[in-house]
Amino acid sequence: MAAADPNASLFVRPLGAVEKNPTALKLIVGGKLRELRVAAGLDPADVDSKLGFSQSKTSRIELGRHGC
Repeated sequence: MAAADPNASLFVRPLGAVEKNPTALKLIVGGKLRELRVAAGLDPADVDSKLGFSQSKTSRIELGRHGC
């Protein structure tokens, strides 16, 4: 059996039991959002102003402490 590709996107590989754990999903989604923000060259302040979020809300979402 081949090892899973560690670089595969979260959006294409099955999550399995994680799907039933809301905390795990928030951590995964938040991490992916941060990864995409950094890849786009955006600062948290850019996201805050575009979405009308406070700085703390953006941080809590990216850290998985708050849902989207």
